[in-house]
Amino acid sequence: MKDYSRDEKDFLEGVWSKVRYLEYLKEEQEKIKQTSRKLAAAKMKLAAMLAVAVIMISVPIIMLNGLEISTFLGVGMLMLGAGAFYEYYSEKQDDRRATYGNKH
Repeated sequence: MKDYSRDEKDFLEGVWSKVRYLEYLKEEQEKIKQTSRKLAAAKMKLAAMLAVAVIMISVPIIMLNGLEISTFLGVGMLMLGAGAFYEYYSEKQDDRRATYGNKH
């Protein structure tokens, strides 16, 4: 570095600073991708579990009661409840991950 002038040293320092900044941005983007993948997988798992639970509960109810309006109202209420639970739990999970990261 003795052979470089002050302007050349400043230029090289600026280049290395930009390189470090771009590497930092790349790492952050990769972390964001990983976190969004994990969150999407958790949401899909929750949705699948709720769908299976709703189906397992509604099929016997429909088979026992037949195709009546009260049966469909009951199954509809069950679906609305499952949807509300999914929305609440997924928002809670989003907030937790945003607050604490992926530790929990």
